Amino acid sequence: MKNKSLIISLSILAFFVLIIILSSAVFSLKNVEVNFFSNTINLTNSEQEIIESGDFKYNQSIFFINKKKYIKNLEKNNPYLKVLNIETIFPNKLSINCVERNELFVLKGYENNVIKSYMVMDDEVKVLNNLSSFTNSYLNPILLTFENEFSQNFLAGQVLDTSYSNLLKNLSVELLAYEDNILKLYANFEEIIIGYENPSDVCLKMRSGTQIVLKEANIRLTEKFMLALSAYNQKEDKTTGQITTYENNDGKVVGYVA
Repeated sequence: MKNKSLIISLSILAFFVLIIILSSAVFSLKNVEVNFFSNTINLTNSEQEIIESGDFKYNQSIFFINKKKYIKNLEKNNPYLKVLNIETIFPNKLSINCVERNELFVLKGYENNVIKSYMVMDDEVKVLNNLSSFTNSYLNPILLTFENEFSQNFLAGQVLDTSYSNLLKNLSVELLAYEDNILKLYANFEEIIIGYENPSDVCLKMRSGTQIVLKEANIRLTEKFMLALSAYNQKEDKTTGQITTYENNDGKVVGYVA
């Protein structure tokens, strides 16, 4: 019984000692730094301004810090910022590891059926910027069009929320798998129309002149996209014509060139 009581007493003592150590000034947050893993083109805030936008609570124990809250603050106040993680550096420092988000799409945002802005978005359909005008060129993000739908105007820092959002995210994955150089995507794809003939159809208008139609793109998108782009790459005359891919009655993804 004495040994058991001793063990309990020592355990309680160790617990309180641990709490004191964890709460000590040595492990209180003193410094925050920003570490970029990409070039920055559109981010205009200084590193100090980025840190201040996170609203970090200094002198708080680094063991009890809510990193998710800080990431949310940082990304909300800096739309072009994508936080990979916040690293704890003992004894009292945090490092914000991040990259700049890439502009991939531009979509018209409407308010009362009137164009309010041109929403610049990344591959996660997060709105990065709101433009008053937009010129469709090989130097600018890909123009998006939603057939038969006026997209609500979302502000920079918000995430697009429409019936097409998931399809658009999946399409982004395919585009970046096909070509991870954003500038080359701008140069190849002139416009993407979602809901082209049917709600789940996608039309890719190439700057060369060819048109690619993915029927029911919400189903087996990867196969349809890869087959269509493979046919496009082999096409001798890219200045005209249409490539269509779809799932036939036998459950196979097939296509034709017209």
